[in-house]
Amino acid sequence: MNQNTIETSIPLAEIGDLNMESAAITIQSAEIKGPTMRLVVSYSGGCAEHSFRLIGSAMLTKSLPPQRAVKLIHTNNGDQCKKMITDTLLFDVTPLANNGAKDKTVVLNLDGVVTLKSLVLEF
Repeated sequence: MNQNTIETSIPLAEIGDLNMESAAITIQSAEIKGPTMRLVVSYSGGCAEHSFRLIGSAMLTKSLPPQRAVKLIHTNNGDQCKKMITDTLLFDVTPLANNGAKDKTVVLNLDGVVTLKSLVLEF
């Protein structure tokens, strides 16, 4: 993909296994606007393509509003290069909503991130 290409589709978050292996990554900031989570991340690499998945636990807490554990999975494809890369990732977090409830509000607890403001998904 060349630098002039504009990514028009935003990957969907998914419900899955939070125990999946992930390469090292630092999440510098996280925010939700509408159905989109925006993450600013940094990681080492530069010699191979990296991919990212946002996985949410199938379980919701019984709190009000309910909470869902979420983890960013980083696949570095064996990249051993040491260049420090900063990227902005966007995910459609619609699949993480509480579709079984009238009130669609869910607090997303993103692994490795401490925010002053909760990551709240509302529909």
